[in-house]
Amino acid sequence: MGGMTALHFAARDGQMEAIQELVAAGADVNEVSASNQTSPMVEALINAHFDVAKYLLEHGADPKLQNADGLTALYAVEDMQWRSNTWYPQPTAAEEKTNYLNLMKDLVAKGADVNARMTRVLWYRKFRYGSDWADVAGATAFWRAAQANDVAGMKLLVSLGADPKIPSKH
Repeated sequence: MGGMTALHFAARDGQMEAIQELVAAGADVNEVSASNQTSPMVEALINAHFDVAKYLLEHGADPKLQNADGLTALYAVEDMQWRSNTWYPQPTAAEEKTNYLNLMKDLVAKGADVNARMTRVLWYRKFRYGSDWADVAGATAFWRAAQANDVAGMKLLVSLGADPKIPSKH
């Protein structure tokens, strides 16, 4: 996971004060990492730092950016809200002030594609008891909400324009 900026590292660790200082000093909130093209906002989200992601969104982060896996901020919010069990500790958004449904609304209001599709399994999901039962290639945020039995998330995404009939590639 190389080629990360100081803003990526601060986002990964949820260091809000450092992020505020970096943004004030002109850090590019949309500069993607060299290795997998992950934005600082998505880096914050995959580590369950919803408050940081909201701050970055409010300061110009582009919710349409997809990384090399096809991961978008919208999918990442749903994925981390209903994170999978693994052999190693997973981040949790339990102490975040930002509600995941409100964050998804904010992302779509700023231009997130509600029907963006994943291209492959996320690297940090590959070790769950050997493998996941479903391949996420082609999956949307709605698909992930359905996988998690998140009725509130599914209803919200449909109200925001998600197509519930888009299947995964498999």
